Amino acid sequence: MKTKEETGLFILKGKEKKNVLADECDKKKLLDIVQQIKICLPFKVYAYCVLDSEARFIFKMPADAEEEVLCDIADDFTAYYRLNREIKGAVIRDARRARVFDSKDKLKKSWLELHNLPVKKEFVKRASDYWWSSYQDYSGRYLSGIVSQEPMLHLLDENIDKARKKFSSYYKKR
Repeated sequence: MKTKEETGLFILKGKEKKNVLADECDKKKLLDIVQQIKICLPFKVYAYCVLDSEARFIFKMPADAEEEVLCDIADDFTAYYRLNREIKGAVIRDARRARVFDSKDKLKKSWLELHNLPVKKEFVKRASDYWWSSYQDYSGRYLSGIVSQEPMLHLLDENIDKARKKFSSYYKKR
């Protein structure tokens, strides 16, 4: 019997509120780890935003795969992080699902807000200036290969080109 797939917001936070993702190499490695795990486990990445102290993802996956996906990401990142640092124990304090989306409207709102996090946290003035989120994928400026874009773009418009324009114009208004 096939397990029901759920789309949700997932958060990974550094231990003791440390900025374990402050280094750009560490941000890149986390995204590489997610890409590698995607090859073996059944999940899709609809969006991401990697900040200095946490990473947020919108994943779609079978409910029974959630724990394995999150544990693999946290464990692999911890192993990488500890390679060149004198750190013992876990690096990721919290890897959890923050919410499951029960409507397309809530999913769309959260997806759009996710890309605005770097602006809210005052890392940048515009979402387009932040390179560690899937904003770059959706705007077409850079394709990470991690993100499954079409389902989310279709929330804005059935025509992908029009959807990209609507996506970009959403952030220009802010």
